[in-house]
Amino acid sequence: MAIKLDTITPQGFTAEGAYCRIEDVRVTKNAVSFVLRRYKDTAMQQFFSDVYYTAPYALNGVNPIQQGYVYLKTLADFEGGIDVFEDGQPQR
Repeated sequence: MAIKLDTITPQGFTAEGAYCRIEDVRVTKNAVSFVLRRYKDTAMQQFFSDVYYTAPYALNGVNPIQQGYVYLKTLADFEGGIDVFEDGQPQR
């Protein structure tokens, strides 16, 4: 899964429909930490931004990556983001 979202790059350019993907996930009893990398497109050849987040984690909830995306979508920066499902992933 990923989120497709128009993004301003650190250099000040607009990346329309940037592919924002959770990577490098670490889970503890109460939190999931991850890096969100932003790529120009789904080819993911080179990311232009990486930001670290920590979100609440529920052991009895959905998988930690899904919980990370649910958390991101509560943030104003991800308003209007579109879910993108990769091959083989359920469409919820």
